[in-house]
Amino acid sequence: KIDFEEESKITVLGMEAFKGLSALKELVIPEGVKSIVNTCFKDCVSLKSVKLPEGLTLISESTFDNCKNLETVDIPGSVTRIDDFAFSGCTSLKTLNIPASVTFFGGSVFGNAGLEKINYGGTKAQWLEVNGANESTEWYYDIYCSDGTINKTEN
Repeated sequence: KIDFEEESKITVLGMEAFKGLSALKELVIPEGVKSIVNTCFKDCVSLKSVKLPEGLTLISESTFDNCKNLETVDIPGSVTRIDDFAFSGCTSLKTLNIPASVTFFGGSVFGNAGLEKINYGGTKAQWLEVNGANESTEWYYDIYCSDGTINKTEN
């Protein structure tokens, strides 16, 4: 576990700051952090749990890429953007709660992840719009929206 000082003035966690830290199992990012830069926690293969702070607005490219044991991530309502490959390769991440505040998803955000369902705070129409998708888009997991479910596409 990484302990940040209680009165931390950190607002950005930098590129590759904790990349490959294989002993890291739990992470609580302090209040005041507004963005996590590309590949910050990439390849932290033992990481199981992440608590992101209210006020965080951006989860950058490949932030948690290949965190194979990641099971739990709390995404606060302040996040508006999740970039490319942010949770790619997170094979133990089965469920993710995403607030309606997220208005941008990059490509392959959940590529090769173990997702089975997403709980999305917005409507089905919002989900489709934010993802540049339509009713015929194929999904690899169920998306539970405030007004119903977008079902996983059956093979």
